[in-house]
Amino acid sequence: MRTHYFSKKSAAGHILVATLVIAAVLGVAVVAYLNVIHTQNNLTVRSQVWNSCMPLVEAGIEEALAHMNSSGQTNWGKVNGWAWDATKSGFVKERWIGSGYFTCTIATNSGPNPVITSIGKLPAPVTVNTGKNPFLAAVTDPPAPVRYITRTVRAVVNKPPSMAKGLMAKEAIDFSGNNCATDSYNSNLGAYGGVNIGDKGDVASNLDLVNVGNADIKGHVSVGPKGKVKIGPNGEVGSLAFFAAGNVGLIEKGWVRNDMNVVLPDVAQPWTAGAGQIPSSSGSYKYLLEDKTSYELDSLTIGAGETLYVTNGVSKLWVKGNVNIQGNIKVDQPGALKLFAGGTVTLSGTWDKSVIPADLMIYGLPTCTSINVTTGSTLEAAIYAPEAYLVLNGTANLFGSAVARGIKLTGSSSFHYDEALSARAPSIYTVVSWQEQ
Repeated sequence: MRTHYFSKKSAAGHILVATLVIAAVLGVAVVAYLNVIHTQNNLTVRSQVWNSCMPLVEAGIEEALAHMNSSGQTNWGKVNGWAWDATKSGFVKERWIGSGYFTCTIATNSGPNPVITSIGKLPAPVTVNTGKNPFLAAVTDPPAPVRYITRTVRAVVNKPPSMAKGLMAKEAIDFSGNNCATDSYNSNLGAYGGVNIGDKGDVASNLDLVNVGNADIKGHVSVGPKGKVKIGPNGEVGSLAFFAAGNVGLIEKGWVRNDMNVVLPDVAQPWTAGAGQIPSSSGSYKYLLEDKTSYELDSLTIGAGETLYVTNGVSKLWVKGNVNIQGNIKVDQPGALKLFAGGTVTLSGTWDKSVIPADLMIYGLPTCTSINVTTGSTLEAAIYAPEAYLVLNGTANLFGSAVARGIKLTGSSSFHYDEALSARAPSIYTVVSWQEQ
């Protein structure tokens, strides 16, 4: 038998080879790890710059809206730094903010509404492997030509009238009754009925839900981008022609949209200095408002058989607490009442006034959280109470418009939008849709 012996040199050689192999493996691992860090660093820095472009985009849109609302309907060029650019078919402005800038265009010939296109740009970051030292990020300005990271947003804007839709709510609108309905008419053409019935009884919820249930909605339904529209087996949404065709449990194509996003600002107190005169009793009237004067009350209750009488023009009444109308509101013509309510409002009385809803404007201050129109009453009014929950009960009929936090119709209550209210008050341009390109 032969015996083999290994020299110390041979053993050392094997150890050296093993060491080199291990070192090579570790080297590959380190290089791979550094490459991962490199990539992650580049993506992180680029993402930060990409996110930082959005404030520039928003600044452009905000400046465009401010310009449009301060310059009138058509005078959008040669003021505030804006100029007409025929190549872009719009009014253009560029503004530098720090190391970046935005370019904003207001286009007026792209459809029924103006379109704002805002482009935000920031210099692309100098990251690892792009500087002189491959493992050190450059800290100096990028060499010319400067490369930019950009973001673009296309915003459609319009100038909706203050009462552009029939029923408008921040939250849900619920038609929980069995025979509820909406439609429209135009008080400038006379009383509701006959040929003066239209299909502009629109319903709009900013964020939440419109539950049509079994109601007949002769108008459009709008909800927020994540909002839902539910319809029951006997409900219907659409035009007069769609209803005439006998459709049941259906929604007409194009009559539901998911782009509702309208700012509904709170009502400010009508005056801040100096109290209005307190209405005085006069003969058979519990309160007499006259001489176009502004009045204040801590609370207002008109019981059955009692009357609040408005004469000699337009009166303003600020009720800081609750309002409870069970009796009669009488308004001489020409004349109107603007009622500011700071508490809950209950309306179940009678209204001796013109059939024009604009002659009774009801404003709910932020502390007004509930408005109830009860069984049997017919109310011609415009209601704006963005913090209140509005309920139409039983057979109540509301002619005019209503803006509230939430709206509910029960029983066989109905709503009839007065199209004449759409031009009642001025408004401002607001964004109705927003799309990043």
